[in-house]
Amino acid sequence: MGQYRVEISANNRAKCKATTCDKSVIKKGEIRQGTWVEISGHGSFQWRHWGCVTAKVISNMKESALDKNGEFTTDLVDGFSELDADNQEKIRTAIEAGNVADEDWKGAPGGNLPNPPKAKKAKADDMEDHDSEEAE
Repeated sequence: MGQYRVEISANNRAKCKATTCDKSVIKKGEIRQGTWVEISGHGSFQWRHWGCVTAKVISNMKESALDKNGEFTTDLVDGFSELDADNQEKIRTAIEAGNVADEDWKGAPGGNLPNPPKAKKAKADDMEDHDSEEAE
């Protein structure tokens, strides 16, 4: 078993751990991605909707599935072989592209990209310059 897993949700019990999801339930039949976590000697997967998986998680999944030649292989993605062909293609494409497809992404526009756009913050110096210009 690897650190990451992809699968079809078997029930309606798991809640998405992504901050963009407000812990909404991952419905039975949806693709979900799990990250193995251990706390105090106990381990379990923390799940996300496939559409909530960030580019950073995709990058980490790809790194964890490199063969001895350093090439990515789906054989090392836990659960991949259990998915149907369409879902396998969706996962393979996302890992190769480095992000979940736009049509699957549940977060803010562009947030699924490897280097998502960040909101620009006004610098204090710029504000002071602007204030002094208005005073003139």
